[in-house]
Amino acid sequence: KQRQLLKKAFQGVNIPQALIFSGMDYLGKKKIALDVIKSMNCVEDEPCNTCSACELIEKQNHPDLIVVSPDDKEIKIDTIRDLQMELSRRPQFFSRKTVIIDNAHTLNLNAQHCLLKTLEEPPGGTIFFLVTSLPDALLPTIRSRCEVLKFYPVSEKELIEKFEDKQSLPEFNNVLTICGGRPGFVVKCFEDHQFLIEKQTQLKTIEKLLKGSLVEKFAFAKNFFNKETTQQQSLVFLGNLIEQLRSLLFSKLEIKKDEQFEKILENYSTQQLKQALLVASDLNFLFQHTNINKRVGFENLMLNL
Repeated sequence: KQRQLLKKAFQGVNIPQALIFSGMDYLGKKKIALDVIKSMNCVEDEPCNTCSACELIEKQNHPDLIVVSPDDKEIKIDTIRDLQMELSRRPQFFSRKTVIIDNAHTLNLNAQHCLLKTLEEPPGGTIFFLVTSLPDALLPTIRSRCEVLKFYPVSEKELIEKFEDKQSLPEFNNVLTICGGRPGFVVKCFEDHQFLIEKQTQLKTIEKLLKGSLVEKFAFAKNFFNKETTQQQSLVFLGNLIEQLRSLLFSKLEIKKDEQFEKILENYSTQQLKQALLVASDLNFLFQHTNINKRVGFENLMLNL
């Protein structure tokens, strides 16, 4: 659906200058952005994926495509200033330059204010794609200058059809269960087996945590959030916890019932799950955008579990 909407938009007269691709991680937002850029510049009507333009765009190595990603945990103002300098030069092959800002929610405040000036008057008709799982982290003034396109998990039926060649693999059903309707997650699991093992290990830890007493939950927080725990490790664990809480809520509401959650759900009301999910989501935002003490923040979350 998103592909069709974008195709119509870029075939029209008023081509959007800036778009926000919003949705969970591993849905394929960045891939769609790359496909749109291919469509705009391929020698064929549809991306052929064989011409030099398509191949360079796929590798994110085309001189008229700029991909901005966070350095460490954020995108800083110097990166946006470098981007502005690059955009002041004429495109070499395309009629205009295109920019993908990946994980746009990691733009710090100064970087966002700096970017805002460029979005107001994009040089040479530059088109921006802001890819994010946390659109609310962007300034309202940035959001107001962008067309927002939301991406959603796909159905299990669609995943089975699209990954037909993987169905014979022993881990296929397990991957399908834990992927949360995210095709990129399925791809990642089959490309990186260690990623799948770590994901399964954390889900088991989270299941044990949700069944545990308050004392056990605080003991876990003390042991996990130590000085050696990196920012990325904290975010990955919190992301997995949010996914599990969402799955529990869906099961509780009988939207997508899962028998494996029956024992856990005996201890939680619908309201408790909603509250825990809200607190966990807020904490995820704070982890990414502030210097909050992670252990203290997580212990506060434990009180809502």
